[in-house]
Amino acid sequence: SRIWFLTGTPLVKGAMDLHPLLSFIQPGVWGKYKDYCEKYCLQRENKWKASGIEYYGVKSSKELNKALKPLMLRRYKKDVVEDLPSKLFSTVPFNIGSGNFDIFTNDGITRAILEKVEKGGVLDETVATTIRELGLKKVKSVVDFCCDSLHPNPLVIFAHHRLVLYDIAEQLREKGRKVEVLIGGKTAEKKQEYVNAFQGRKIDDLVCGIGVAGVGINLFRASRCVFAELPWTWAAYEQACD
Repeated sequence: SRIWFLTGTPLVKGAMDLHPLLSFIQPGVWGKYKDYCEKYCLQRENKWKASGIEYYGVKSSKELNKALKPLMLRRYKKDVVEDLPSKLFSTVPFNIGSGNFDIFTNDGITRAILEKVEKGGVLDETVATTIRELGLKKVKSVVDFCCDSLHPNPLVIFAHHRLVLYDIAEQLREKGRKVEVLIGGKTAEKKQEYVNAFQGRKIDDLVCGIGVAGVGINLFRASRCVFAELPWTWAAYEQACD
């Protein structure tokens, strides 16, 4: 007699993320997307949007929570597994050598976009290519860190680009580690096969694409994960860690 929608992270960028679910649960009650966002979301000017307005965040958490209370059941990890320890984060610096990586910063990306727009041109692949090159330049240091500092722990290693994922796996194998690579395009059966192999101690490390393995699977054999590259949103990073 009931349908439950299950989600680990219902809000990624703001209250607007809930509108499709709420509209499905109660058609017509929550109004059109624009009206809903104006009521529950913050807004700011964004000349890249057709409307000139971008919705984000939550205007009033108290008002939104009150509206959601009859519909939403929230269970936190601390309430379900009381003895779960806090996550510990470390940032590991290392030298990646030479290269024009200024464009990889937020300011650099913004400059690249504005330059193309002002000249009336189309944004080329410079930004994407530079980000991929940066990932490839980190591979050796990531592998050395995994083998020298985290050995012999089983590891889940996340990255974004396929070339980076395959390079990491290949160099780990050269170090004597048993590794599989979990990327998009795999069938559900093959995906589960890799998960079972990792959980069953048949392989040492699982090298994963953040998009395909960052949510919805259990890799609790590992107590450590390594991010060779970061996703675009903090929510995706948090979900992958969990």
